[in-house]
Amino acid sequence: MMYGDPRSRATRVVFVQGSTDPWNTLGLKWHPNYSNDILIEGTSHCADIHSSYSSDPPQLSVARSNIVKDLKQFVIEEDDRLFVEIHPC
Repeated sequence: MMYGDPRSRATRVVFVQGSTDPWNTLGLKWHPNYSNDILIEGTSHCADIHSSYSSDPPQLSVARSNIVKDLKQFVIEEDDRLFVEIHPC
């Protein structure tokens, strides 16, 4: 996916951006199928993938939790889809 290319067929992606990230303007403004985007107010580039600290802003901690939740849901959905394909009723 190149700079928000609308032709991408990617699915189950979590796009994370910080509101003070200089790259924010290049982020996606649309959602591919089965994907989510998360904007973290007051954070910059890649804040979500740095180590967690007790001094992290609350919105960063919430975003990290939401990222994990979204990824777990994507895995569950894919496992269910594969099970149905392998074991049709």
